Amino acid sequence: MIALLQRAEIRRLFYAEHWPIGTIADALGVHDETVRRAINGDRGIHPGPQIRPSRLDPYKAFIATTLEP
Repeated sequence: MIALLQRAEIRRLFYAEHWPIGTIADALGVHDETVRRAINGDRGIHPGPQIRPSRLDPYKAFIATTLEP
């Protein structure tokens, strides 16, 4: 695992400076696969399920009052 600052440096060199993956790996002393993982982002981190509004949300109050005994 690489440090957050090194990951940022890899992404800067790739996206801003347009360095090839092999050149970045040689310059920073890391493996090519490490550079690829840093560039491709954090695939293993999932923020969790997204909560989307329902189409019924505007009508839920009306439904609740209508169904009350």
